[in-house]
Amino acid sequence: MKNNMTNTTTTTTKRSFTRAVAGTTFCTIGTLTDIIEIAEKIRAIAKQNPKTKAPEKRQPSLEEQAKERRYLFSVAFTRFEDALQTDVPTCAEEHSFNDYAPTCAEAARVLRLCRRFAEGLVSRVVTQPKERSRLGIALCGRTGTGKTHLASSIYFTLKAEGIEPVYMRASTFFALFRGATGVSEVKMIRQLGRVSCLILDEIGRSALTPFEANKLQEVLDARARNGYPSILITNLQIDKLKDVLGSALASRIDQLFFPIACMWSDYRVKESAANLKPEEVF
Repeated sequence: MKNNMTNTTTTTTKRSFTRAVAGTTFCTIGTLTDIIEIAEKIRAIAKQNPKTKAPEKRQPSLEEQAKERRYLFSVAFTRFEDALQTDVPTCAEEHSFNDYAPTCAEAARVLRLCRRFAEGLVSRVVTQPKERSRLGIALCGRTGTGKTHLASSIYFTLKAEGIEPVYMRASTFFALFRGATGVSEVKMIRQLGRVSCLILDEIGRSALTPFEANKLQEVLDARARNGYPSILITNLQIDKLKDVLGSALASRIDQLFFPIACMWSDYRVKESAANLKPEEVF
C-alpha cells in the first residue's frame, strides 16, 4: 500500500494587530515585527531626549519668608486678643531708641544691643534654627537705668514693622491664669506661645508661688518650641533670680535669655526734686 505522504511546509504566519479607532471599525497597526521595530525606535529616541524633569519648587526669598512671618505674627496677636475678648493690656511707655540718652559707655552698648535685637527679630526667626532664634534678653539691674525705656523702644520698633508684640507687667501676666479672663490655661499658653515677642516687666518683684512659676515656665517652653524670643525685665541681678523664681525656672531662664546687666547710676537721682530749690518751683 502506497503511503501518500504529504509534505507539510511550516510557514510563519504574520500576526496582524488591530485596534479600534473612533469613527472606524478597525485600524491595522502592523505585524509583531513592526511593533518591535517601532518600540526600539521609540526607546532610542527616548535615550537621546531624556524626559525633562519637573521644575523644582522655587524656594521663597528671605523677603517673602519675612512677609509671611509678619502675617503669621499678626494672626497670632489677633487670636490672642480674641481669646481675651478685650484689648491686650500693655504697660509700654511712649518711648523710642532715639530719645534714650545713655549716661555712660555701658549704657550706650546696651542701647545698641536692644536696637539690634528689635530690628533683627524677624530675620532671625526666618533664617536661624530655633535654638538660636528663641534666645531673648533679660534686662537686669538697678532701678533708674532705663530698662523699661529700652523695652518700650523694642515694643514700638516691632509695632512699626507691622509686628504686634505683647508687653505686660508680671502681675497682669499671672492674672491671666487665675481665671480673671475666663480663658482656659491651655489656650492661653498656646496663644502666648505664638505671639512675636513677649515682654514681661517687673519679674522678681516678689517671690513667685509654685503655680506662677509653673505657668511662666510653660509659656517660655511653648515659645522656645516655636523659636520665638521673649524679654524679661527685673531689678535683680541674674544670679539672684533663683531666690524668687526657684531653681528650675531660673535654670530655664539661663538657657533662653542673654543677660544684659544695667548697673550704671540711677538717672532719676539727677532729676530728684530734692535737687531743686523751692524758689525754682513755687
